[in-house]
Amino acid sequence: MRKLQNIPRLQINSGDDFTSVIVRRMEEIQLSRSVASDMPHRHDYFTIIWCIEGKGKHMIDFEWYELAGNQLYIILPGQVHHLMSSENPKGWVVSFTKSFMDFNGIAPGDINRLFLNRSCTNHAALSVNEELGRALELYLGEMYRIQLSTSANKYELIGTLLKLVLLSCQTHCVPVMPECDNVSGGQVAIMQAFRESVTEHIKSLHKVGEYAELIGVSSGYLNEVVKSATGTAAKDYLTAQLLTESKRLLAFTELNQKKIAYNLGFKEPAHLSHFSKKHTGVSANDFRKSFSSRA
Repeated sequence: MRKLQNIPRLQINSGDDFTSVIVRRMEEIQLSRSVASDMPHRHDYFTIIWCIEGKGKHMIDFEWYELAGNQLYIILPGQVHHLMSSENPKGWVVSFTKSFMDFNGIAPGDINRLFLNRSCTNHAALSVNEELGRALELYLGEMYRIQLSTSANKYELIGTLLKLVLLSCQTHCVPVMPECDNVSGGQVAIMQAFRESVTEHIKSLHKVGEYAELIGVSSGYLNEVVKSATGTAAKDYLTAQLLTESKRLLAFTELNQKKIAYNLGFKEPAHLSHFSKKHTGVSANDFRKSFSSRA
């Protein structure tokens, strides 16, 4: 099998360095893009992509979306990502690490709230209206200017502006679902805890009851909250996340299926292929072959 490379579009510092942030225009990235890097990839940092103008396709975790103007994407660490433009796009890309967030007091919730009312498999772009567009242009342009400066506190300034970007997005482009109108603050906290727990434990915990115990609520109530917030049952949410994680390992590692199955908490290697076949219509081996041939 051809090994796919985890090639980042932007090179930023890794580890615990609080300076791990970079702001670039999409036009610059398009000009510097090489054939080798223009392939599905994943990285271990966050990326915000605001497409002001552009056409093409954008793949996130093996789902394709139409790329267009006034779209905003947030790519989380570990997600598979591939943006294919059919024309020169215009916009901004900001990449930053968890260390940069911690240094600037940016909580995970500032990003998680943008995903609260979305099902696990729906990574479609958030819509940027005129008011938000004006704010983003101001904040991102200033971040770009400060990045090029020699200011002694440039990373604190960029961090402050990044928080303003995230707060503005929460205000203007969090998708609202009619059934979520009555979700209380306590239920929002439960949904955030559930998402974070799934991200951390999906390889070992596959049952709703296990997450309910971690969070400290009943299974029935957890399912009610998840269903109200996302329109998806908690069990289906877990299935979708486990399926995505299996696809990432099949596409981006050379681990054999036996090791992948055990890595994901399946008791028998055959259970992985059965799981894949049941939920996608193709076996794990067939998915690996088909993805490798397209890459």
